[in-house]
Amino acid sequence: MNESIERDWKIALERNTLISFRKFLKKYHESEYVEEAMQQINNLLDDIIWLNVSDENNIWAYEHYIYNFKNGKYIEKAKTAILELEEINEWEKVKNTKEIKPLATFIHRFPESKYAESASKRITMLEEHEDERKMFLKIMSTKSHDLYKKYISKYPNGLFVDELQQEFAFIYKLQKRIEEKKLNPDDFRTVLNTNEEIDWRIAKAKSTLEAYGEYYKKYPNGKFTDKAKAKIDEIENSEIQKVLIDIEIKLWDEIQEYPSAEKCEEYLTKFPNDYRSQAVKKILSELGNRTENQINNKNKTNTENQEKASFFKKIFDFFK
Repeated sequence: MNESIERDWKIALERNTLISFRKFLKKYHESEYVEEAMQQINNLLDDIIWLNVSDENNIWAYEHYIYNFKNGKYIEKAKTAILELEEINEWEKVKNTKEIKPLATFIHRFPESKYAESASKRITMLEEHEDERKMFLKIMSTKSHDLYKKYISKYPNGLFVDELQQEFAFIYKLQKRIEEKKLNPDDFRTVLNTNEEIDWRIAKAKSTLEAYGEYYKKYPNGKFTDKAKAKIDEIENSEIQKVLIDIEIKLWDEIQEYPSAEKCEEYLTKFPNDYRSQAVKKILSELGNRTENQINNKNKTNTENQEKASFFKKIFDFFK
């Protein structure tokens, strides 16, 4: 018996596949190699899935790797990759901001970031332009044409020139419509005094389905309606994704515990682009090879039996 275990264990190691180790465990589930065989299976799965995760290279894939492989070989690499991606994403959000607080928050969160120096320089620049920023905010709140002209004269290449030019181009357009009697002066004041931008900022700060829904309902044709709709779709898809993830993890666990071609095909049909799909394809391939070998062996046995039967029939006929 020991010789059979040693021989089959050597074969499993040489083949080094998920099926070979699982086949060994099924046959020798009480042998001294059980723990090592299970470790070999985990290592193979770990390597296959990490290859796909690193190809995906997004936070969602790394987080799912950490969740599914709590003792995986690549946990630290996954954590580092998440931090690097978060750092890049955050910098993209704040690199052009005209507010000091988001930049200071970025430096506090990523003190060793390669972008920390750029963030510090931008803070210094904004502090140097504090008077200009205050003037900009006052213009935006009052919509004063005189103050706007004063700003352009004082800061011809200022930080807020583009935003102010866009804002007053809109105001001048409205004024022209009044002159052409296409817009009531009361409507003009309503447009200028709208709280839409404030409501949008509140919705972004809350970042919930309800907040974006309230904005969308209040401003169906608003300035940020498309962005609100995109956020609503994103959050709703995220909720659906959570349900799909639960289904996916359950199916994946079943494949690991009791691998079958049917479950593998179901997984690949439902989650064809998932980072585990390559591992599932590998399992399916190994299952197919095993089935093909079983069929070939069965056919070989049938052929041998037929040849024996034919041989004995000839002998029987000879002595008849």
